[in-house]
Formats: sequence, structure tokens, C-alpha cells
Amino acid sequence: RGEGGEAVEAAAPDPAEEATAGQPAPEMPPAPETPREEAAGAGLGISELMGRRAGLEEAVDHVGVMIKGLKDKRTVLEKEIEEESVEVKNLREKLVKIQEYIEEERRGLDALKKRRAAVEAAAVEAAERMAALRAMISELDGIVNAESARTRAFRESGRAMDGAGTG
Repeated sequence: RGEGGEAVEAAAPDPAEEATAGQPAPEMPPAPETPREEAAGAGLGISELMGRRAGLEEAVDHVGVMIKGLKDKRTVLEKEIEEESVEVKNLREKLVKIQEYIEEERRGLDALKKRRAAVEAAAVEAAERMAALRAMISELDGIVNAESARTRAFRESGRAMDGAGTG
């Protein structure tokens, strides 16, 4: 209790002071101070400045951790992009091979179409020749039949003459 019976609250310890309480104070060479400077230093709040410095150091450390995390993420991303790049390259190579296969198949089908057309033309020509040969054979058959008929007629007429002259 203070003078006059008033309750006096104990000042809460500064968090920055607690953080630096376990650490030895940095050694600085003693500087000659005048009584006026000592009063001014105490008024500036050296402990507050030390607390701010500790907070800044923690922030810098935290930023360092964040930067390391970003670097790690970037490295992972670079690896993933490289893997995807390789996969895309492989797919493109496969697509080129597929395109080449399709073109080869088209050329093969075009060659088959030409070959089929040539065979079809040869078949039409063979059918025309067959028809011409059948016509020739029919013509020859007609000639043979006509000659056969003449020969029979001639024989019959010769027999008829043989029988008419003797009798």
C-alpha cells in the first residue's frame, strides 16, 4: 500500500523484458555519461527498445522461415512443372507418331483404292473379252452348224441322186 492507504498495483512485466530476461545482456563498452544523459537514457526506455529489437529479431526469423517455405514450395513447383513438361513432351512425341501412323494408313488406303480400281478395271476388261470370245464362239458355232446342215443336205441330196439314177 502506498502513502495514504491507496492500493498500488504492481506493474505487469513487459513481454519484451521477459523474452530477454533469460539472455545475458549484450556487453557494451561503458560510455562516459553525464548525469543529464543518464536521465535522458532512462526516459527513452532502453528496456522498451531492447524489447522492440527482440521483437524485430523474431519477426526477421519468422520472415526467414517464410522465405525458406517459399523457396521449398518454388522448388517443388519447379519439379512439378519439369515433370509436366516431360509428360507433355512425351505426349507430343506420341501424337507425332500417331499422326505419322494415320498418314501412313491413309497412303496405304489410297494405294489399296488404286489397286482395287486397277483390279476392277482388269475385271471389266476380262468380262468384255469374255463376252467378245463368247460372241466369237457363238459365231463359230453358227458357222459350224450351218456347214453341218449343208453337209447333211449335200449327203442327202447325193443319196437321193444315187437312188434316182438306178431305179
